[in-house]
Amino acid sequence: MSVEQNKESIRRLVNIFNAHDFSRVGEVCDENVVYRTGSGIEVQGLDAYEDIMLQTHEGFPDFEYSLEELFGEGNRVLATYRFTGTHEGEFFGIPASGNEADYMVAAVFRFENGKLVDHMDFYDGLTFMRVVGVISEEVRPGGKDWPSGGTVLRPQ
Repeated sequence: MSVEQNKESIRRLVNIFNAHDFSRVGEVCDENVVYRTGSGIEVQGLDAYEDIMLQTHEGFPDFEYSLEELFGEGNRVLATYRFTGTHEGEFFGIPASGNEADYMVAAVFRFENGKLVDHMDFYDGLTFMRVVGVISEEVRPGGKDWPSGGTVLRPQ
């Protein structure tokens, strides 16, 4: 496929995510798709990829991805997108906080034979942990005793 076709596949995938119709991800993804994050999450397979999106929807029922930029070369596409949503449900074991999420993500997508085979997200995990209420707003990089920045964890 061409770079432009791969970019169009990413647009389709984002539309599927925003419609919260996760059963359709197979239209774009290979059955052995791998999803990874810079924080160490890794899942393989279409069912696991769909499950990640379902869990995201459970935690953020109104979530939306807004594509900002797409760049491509060969069989890879780099996207930057904004994630917005309200943390109204449990998210990977984290109880609802009611907090609004609004943060940027950079992602690298790799295609083979017209299907997405690898998706890797990079985002600011510290900001995300603040949003879902796992750590307090007091946590700031560069504070006393860096690298902790004076981390204050919420009691469980």
